[in-house]
Amino acid sequence: MGEIVFQKVDKNMVLCFDEKWLSNQENMFVLNCEDKKMTEKQRGSLHVWCSQVATVLNEENMFFEWVHPITKVTIEKEWSMLSVKEHIYKPTLARLHDKASTEDQNTVEPSDISEAISRAFAMHSGIQLPSWPSRR
Repeated sequence: MGEIVFQKVDKNMVLCFDEKWLSNQENMFVLNCEDKKMTEKQRGSLHVWCSQVATVLNEENMFFEWVHPITKVTIEKEWSMLSVKEHIYKPTLARLHDKASTEDQNTVEPSDISEAISRAFAMHSGIQLPSWPSRR
């Protein structure tokens, strides 16, 4: 058998053919390579992790600042699971993987995003965030 060549067509499709393809196009086939979507356990882990991050940030007195859109008054409030997810996790997901929704993540991205956020907090604030939840 000759050399196998893979050519990426788009995000989810790869063309595969051998060296005889040039003379015999019957050897060509399409291989669909879809990412596995985030699992229910990972979705639950995301919420647990965001809650744990909120606790750490609140304990470090690193509160969430919100500017009132009308009065322009800055209001300091404690972090919650939802505020961590909306104001820390999702913007990082959008920047690193160009995805706006956590529902669009594959199985690798949640731990990838949490590691990037943890590194950033450690480097810039000296705050150690929790590891991604695991039941190994």
